[in-house]
Amino acid sequence: RKNKKVDIVEASIESLKEKLTLDGFQEAIVRNLIKDNQSKSKEIIETNTLSDIEKRALLEELGEKFNTDIKKILTPEQVLKYDKLISKNKK
Repeated sequence: RKNKKVDIVEASIESLKEKLTLDGFQEAIVRNLIKDNQSKSKEIIETNTLSDIEKRALLEELGEKFNTDIKKILTPEQVLKYDKLISKNKK
């Protein structure tokens, strides 16, 4: 089971690395952001004291913060590509 989680992280990193042509420095930061995001998402999902609506709101907030953090390390061209990627995923 555990390997599957890592695969999601790795797949996300590989996908972003390829689509945004990340350099090694950016890739390392993206890797940490994705791992951090995964563990925080899991924490939110597993919290029994939150309603589904609260969980959804927190996860959305987490996603927004994640996008903001990633954009901080991207070049303007990469940000444009990233915005296209995330708008595609929202549809």
